[in-house]
Amino acid sequence: MRIAIASDIYYPMTNGVAVFARNLARGLARAGHEVLVISP
Repeated sequence: MRIAIASDIYYPMTNGVAVFARNLARGLARAGHEVLVISP
């Protein structure tokens, strides 16, 4: 499945949203999905 994750903040920033978005993207990719993260 192709999945896009949109977040206003992402790694290397260190807060709950950034960590969650990164972990979600990594987990989905490990499960075999194609993941695109969109962040400013």
